[in-house]
Amino acid sequence: MDINERQNHLDKQPFYVVSDDAYDRMVLKCEEFGFDKTYTNICSHKDKTKCNCPFNLNVLDKTNRFDFYDKQLMRLNKGIYKPVMKLSTIMNLKNNK
Repeated sequence: MDINERQNHLDKQPFYVVSDDAYDRMVLKCEEFGFDKTYTNICSHKDKTKCNCPFNLNVLDKTNRFDFYDKQLMRLNKGIYKPVMKLSTIMNLKNNK
């Protein structure tokens, strides 16, 4: 599966899952800058002003639509916002079935 197929597969899911550490880092960046970029591939550009790599935007959800976290991340991809979940939350949901 190439990188585009993998990204298309991820985009079809109702939410995104990231490690707990990555989630916490993204929240800190969103609080400081208002958003956080997540590249869909590895960006090798040293000069980010000339970068045209595809990326998603992560922002903090201010509507509190979800009852998982005090600071819920949402990822904007192709004009659609989807929640970002911590891996530990998904594992807890799975184990509490």
